[in-house]
Amino acid sequence: MGYTARDKLNSIYLSSSLILAGLFSSLSGSWLMFLIIAAAMITALVLTSDIRLTHRR
Repeated sequence: MGYTARDKLNSIYLSSSLILAGLFSSLSGSWLMFLIIAAAMITALVLTSDIRLTHRR
């Protein structure tokens, strides 16, 4: 099975969220901050449907 455009966009959104969370948490030096920021960003992207978990028909 090949990657669809939706899969590629989801991976870009997910990786950019993790990179940004890593940058912000490196400033504070806290793994807890990384987890909080990453969870908040990924949750926000899922709730706004930028990251789509299922196919819409």
